[in-house]
Amino acid sequence: MACSPDGLDVPRSTLSNHWRILREAGITSTRSEGKARYMALRRDDLEARFPGVLETILAAAPPVDRDS
Repeated sequence: MACSPDGLDVPRSTLSNHWRILREAGITSTRSEGKARYMALRRDDLEARFPGVLETILAAAPPVDRDS
């Protein structure tokens, strides 16, 4: 996922702070390639610690239009 999602009306500093909190909480992992940073959800770790939570959240979330 890009660290600057389109369509978010949030200051960059606020977004960076949220990404940091998720990373420090162990919810995401971040890898760097040159100037780019790539984030990934740590699904296996979350499923091991909180069985079924991701499935429940994703089932309740509205569908995402990836073509926009």
